[in-house]
Amino acid sequence: MSEFTYERLRENLEHLKMKNTLEILDNYLEKALWDNVNVVEILDHIFSEESRSTTRRAVEKQIQTSGFPMKKGMGDFDFAFQQRTAKKCGVRSKTSDLHRQASNRRTLYHAIPAKR
Repeated sequence: MSEFTYERLRENLEHLKMKNTLEILDNYLEKALWDNVNVVEILDHIFSEESRSTTRRAVEKQIQTSGFPMKKGMGDFDFAFQQRTAKKCGVRSKTSDLHRQASNRRTLYHAIPAKR
């Protein structure tokens, strides 16, 4: 690839704000040349990485602007806490409501005689 083409590629990536692609481009292109990788596979890898990076940055930005007091993952969440708190306060949880509605539907379905 000529130096002019390479610089134009980098300028276009900067203009498109493809930060992650700019970071991985040199190493991946060099590896692809050594491994004799197809151009489509190169593009697929580069754009997949950019897509993941963009999504990750967007989620982090949304969490940051949401004003949450701390960052928690699904592994840190105590799902049993809602049920314990609901029982103490005498409040029904949404999960128990859904189970109750489903059992009521089954009971009603069996109680209504079939039309003949």
